[in-house]
Amino acid sequence: MRFSIVRTILSSSSLFRHRQFDFDVKRFPHRFSNVQHLFSISKLSTMTNSNPLPTATTTKNKLIWPPDSVRGMRELDRDLFRRPVKIPFIVTDIDNLTEVVQKLRPYFLKLQQFKPIQSYQPQSEPEQQSSNLKQIFLNPDHFTEFESIIKNLENDKLLSRLTDDEEYLGHKELELRYENFNHLVIFRSIFNHLESNDQNQDYSLSGFSQIGHIIHLNLRDHMLPYKKLIGQVLLDKINGCRLVVNKIDIIDNKYRNFQMEILAQIDDNNQTTIVDTIENNVRFRFDFANVYWNPRLGIERSLIMKKLNPKIDFVYDVFAGVGPFAVSAARLRKCQCLANDLNPESYRWLQENVCLNKVEHLVKCFNQDGRQFIRESLKEDLIRQIESFDGSDFNRQYHVIMNLPAMAIEFLDEFNGLLSSIRLNQNYKIPFLRIHCYCFLKSNTVDDCKSLWQLASKNLGHPILENDIEELHEVRKVAPNKIMYRLSFRIGKNILYGQNDDDDDDNGNEQSKIDSKSSCRNGIE
Repeated sequence: MRFSIVRTILSSSSLFRHRQFDFDVKRFPHRFSNVQHLFSISKLSTMTNSNPLPTATTTKNKLIWPPDSVRGMRELDRDLFRRPVKIPFIVTDIDNLTEVVQKLRPYFLKLQQFKPIQSYQPQSEPEQQSSNLKQIFLNPDHFTEFESIIKNLENDKLLSRLTDDEEYLGHKELELRYENFNHLVIFRSIFNHLESNDQNQDYSLSGFSQIGHIIHLNLRDHMLPYKKLIGQVLLDKINGCRLVVNKIDIIDNKYRNFQMEILAQIDDNNQTTIVDTIENNVRFRFDFANVYWNPRLGIERSLIMKKLNPKIDFVYDVFAGVGPFAVSAARLRKCQCLANDLNPESYRWLQENVCLNKVEHLVKCFNQDGRQFIRESLKEDLIRQIESFDGSDFNRQYHVIMNLPAMAIEFLDEFNGLLSSIRLNQNYKIPFLRIHCYCFLKSNTVDDCKSLWQLASKNLGHPILENDIEELHEVRKVAPNKIMYRLSFRIGKNILYGQNDDDDDDNGNEQSKIDSKSSCRNGIE
């Protein structure tokens, strides 16, 4: 039997193709923006400078780039980013603007707080007289690329002469400032000396996430000397940001929160860590300092939503946090949910988010240990569903979500014999449970994937059959040698009754037998 790691979702009820999304830094005026910004110094694209115009020396040998004086800066000095540069421009009549823009747009001078197209007033005309001419500023680092295009525009008589001796290309001296550069360029220009001095070290920033008005960093040790600078630049450059924090320890406590330090913040006595954010059109509110929230799991949560049959499925969220799975399932798929979390703060905000999204009639909240929740609340509700089953909604599925990657797999033994108390009643139609268990692996080799299957079987206390494994899905890379996975599999009445395979030939119910023939077992061949 051969194992492979997959990033594509296939299920018996739907086909969903997992795609990666690249996020550009954008400005969102909405206060509930939830945008994950990922950046890497080493991946920032470089541009070729072939402009013959004179320029001050820069490491990248480019005109549109901060000067070398900012290299290695540890305290932000915005004045050091000032730099005079001669910028080429052309002039065209407003009637020809559309055609000219179509051909020259890739070469526009693109800077923050700068408009590449501006009104143009010839020196020979009075300032008070209106002009139909437009001035287009071009990036001097791409001079050789647009030079021929300008020649063609001249021949087509689409440009206006700047002088009597047939000059169509002019130059204007501008002063580049800190306000003109985005955070990517600023970081690259400051940290460039680190990259060039040590080729064996990865000097890319680890990335950041934006949750409401808070930017959350997880800086590596070699970037800590620059942490205040990094925080201030992000505060200046990312729209909607009012607070920048850095994680200073690992998540190793039972409540899954972490200590953090403030790197930069807007001067405001009312500054708070309570945030409002939107994910997949569902609103959430919570205190980021006291609960666990990871916006990088947004795509994964949307994949789980795709697996739910609207209005008929049940969801049991064992480690619910503030409700990203359970509240979304109720809000988006109209599923009934039981949501639990041990952290009293998470439980408080879970209740808040249930009310915020008006799904009180669909979600019941619990503040219990995961084991207690499974053996009491989940069991009680599942037995009630079994006893009240009238034959309708035959396609109903029962999903158990266990998003506690560090130890969720250790809770699987609670399902072995969970329904042993009703084992003697032969009239019950016992459904199978769909378990979505998250866990960490230190690499993504075939042997590790096989060991994950074996580890789940060991903790369950019962072998998980090949036909019952639906998917082994790589969620994300947490660290260079640490990967988060989701193992989705089914358990039927043999396991729920605590029976051995020899006790009953039916490992599940009739529906389980039918589905096992057609289920898609992604990652397992």
